[in-house]
Amino acid sequence: MVEAAALSSRLGLPVGLYPRGPAWGFYQFFLPDFLKKSFKLACRRWMVDRSFLLGSRCGGVAGGWLAGHLLTRGWTLNAARKVSLLICALAVVPVFTALI
Repeated sequence: MVEAAALSSRLGLPVGLYPRGPAWGFYQFFLPDFLKKSFKLACRRWMVDRSFLLGSRCGGVAGGWLAGHLLTRGWTLNAARKVSLLICALAVVPVFTALI
């Protein structure tokens, strides 16, 4: 049993990082080229990387704060999480409609 716990602790990081690899590769390599070709926006790769990292951090903190705020106002855990997730998902809609 101890060996299984040690193995799961060593595999946690690689298994957690594996699914986000393709998305990070898209942001890092293809997005600067897309912005340059589509919008004539000449930006360096590190600028794009930092802006997406900053945006994801702010979104994660804001989503967590919103769920916690709803919990302190008496909402159930399930409802607070679902409503905060819905609000964060709806915040992305203007970005997609702007690109269409």
